[in-house]
Amino acid sequence: PVTIIASSMGGLFTTRYAAEHPERLNGMVICSSFARFPQRLMINVGLVGSYFLPTRVLASRSRVLVCGDRDKELGELFMRTVSAMSNRTVRNRYLILRNTRNQAVLQDIKGVPTLIMSGTLDEDVPAEHGKYLADHIDDAEYTLLEGAGHLGYFQQHDQFNGIVLDWLKTKGLLP
Repeated sequence: PVTIIASSMGGLFTTRYAAEHPERLNGMVICSSFARFPQRLMINVGLVGSYFLPTRVLASRSRVLVCGDRDKELGELFMRTVSAMSNRTVRNRYLILRNTRNQAVLQDIKGVPTLIMSGTLDEDVPAEHGKYLADHIDDAEYTLLEGAGHLGYFQQHDQFNGIVLDWLKTKGLLP
């Protein structure tokens, strides 16, 4: 068994995996994630755009939403990463976000210590989505990352690492 630390879409896949294979997990930490992606209109606009716009244009439209305006270096990293993707890859990401709904599987996650975190400044996936996950996963704990946006593990890495390490210690998940 392993402990998975996931963010955003990674949390979407991790919760589904935990519901199907809880015996394979010691625990999970999920940051800035959701059971169903909240930005429905943005997904549909991006999906349509992925058929005829360069990925750089698509990245520039979502950069501020994902990274905020506070961290120029993070915004540039996001732009380089998404711009390097093919339109097909970007389209597939939009399709996953549009079509995956994990509300029904959350109740099946049992016996997996879980920590859910949300950034207080996350405009992409507001904190209430993390709270929803915590409320619907058996015995999940919830905490906020103060001053963090959607990529809080970058933006507030000391705070994030401290919270995660303390939680892992209290759950006996560190070697």
